[in-house]
Amino acid sequence: QMLYTNKSDDIYMFFQNISTIAFREQILSDIEMEAGEKATFVCGTSGIFNDLSLRSPYIEQAKLALEYGVRMKGKNSIFSYYDHFSEIVLQLGYENISAHNIILPEVQQLLDYDKDNSSNYYESLNCYLSERCDMTKAAAKLFLHRNSLMYRIKKCEEIMDVRLDDAKTFEKLYLCCTIREMKKQSFFQ
Repeated sequence: QMLYTNKSDDIYMFFQNISTIAFREQILSDIEMEAGEKATFVCGTSGIFNDLSLRSPYIEQAKLALEYGVRMKGKNSIFSYYDHFSEIVLQLGYENISAHNIILPEVQQLLDYDKDNSSNYYESLNCYLSERCDMTKAAAKLFLHRNSLMYRIKKCEEIMDVRLDDAKTFEKLYLCCTIREMKKQSFFQ
């Protein structure tokens, strides 16, 4: 199911019942193939969402991804907000993006896990990232044995379903955690 609106020369589409990234990618691939044969286009996409009350942040994501694609002079291209998270945030500044869109879904998932399980995996992840993945330095800062921190980081990867040895993933998580920590400081509020 899809909501379609046409505003001047722009077309806005909102899809319903997309519950997986694979399904989303299939739909986008189909759009890209179909549209590419008929018109020049740049498309901006948000993350997957099911709660219509949260549509405003996701509309902002799609808009920011689209604007990024236009600035990059994309042609017959689809730009995803989370694929270009770091570039978008660095170009616009985190103060110009809604708070909901600054926290990556993976980080929110970890924060929710910590809250639900009275754990502190986020703290371990944040320290590990801020020490540029130096396990020894991060463990010392957290007063943990290196092996304990290694276990926690592996657990973080499982909870978030990411690999921290991927440079793009590290970059996005580092930026997200850094901004989150800056916002916690009183001089940024």
